[in-house]
Amino acid sequence: MLEVTVVTKKKNLRPETERFKHILIKAYQRGELSAI
Repeated sequence: MLEVTVVTKKKNLRPETERFKHILIKAYQRGELSAI
């Protein structure tokens, strides 16, 4: 998950933001963000 974030940050901001939102939603659905 961290590797994907680092790679996407090197790209354009718009695709990175959409990608991050998608990962964040999936992580939330999996319950990975329950600690936050």
